[in-house]
Amino acid sequence: MFLSLQKANIRKKIIGSFLFIMIISVLIIITFSGLRTRAKFLSEQKSKASIVTLNLAIACGDPMVVGEWDRISQILSGAKKIDLDLEYAIIIGNDGKCVASTNTDLKDKYLNQSEFEKKALEVKELTIIKNPDISNIFEVRSLVIGADQKMGILRMGYTTKYISASI
Repeated sequence: MFLSLQKANIRKKIIGSFLFIMIISVLIIITFSGLRTRAKFLSEQKSKASIVTLNLAIACGDPMVVGEWDRISQILSGAKKIDLDLEYAIIIGNDGKCVASTNTDLKDKYLNQSEFEKKALEVKELTIIKNPDISNIFEVRSLVIGADQKMGILRMGYTTKYISASI
């Protein structure tokens, strides 16, 4: 009787250990799969954001040359309506003054106060940077060229909240 009781305890320990290892393994696989999926979605979103930013920078170049600020605001607002991931779009002139934005409160204000804003003025090529002021936002920056001259900088803020919510 004592021998069969020992065998039963050993079986329970073996089965318990096996189940514990199995559960931990499944949790690790789920965690790594989620992280890989999130990284892939984020990479795809950054790629899409880069393409949209470059296209909008090109579209806003000529209107900036002639000072069609309302037209530029319409272009930016249209992009925000279509793209749910787009939180904001701002065009700043070479002096740091906001000439067009999806946030009308920023219009005609100088956006060169913080270090983050000052670095936007130094952009020489397409740049993707995390926004330190707003969580779950990365900003894509591009030169706006018109008549073969740098007219300003396009700053577009994209949210990652939908990626986080889906995973």
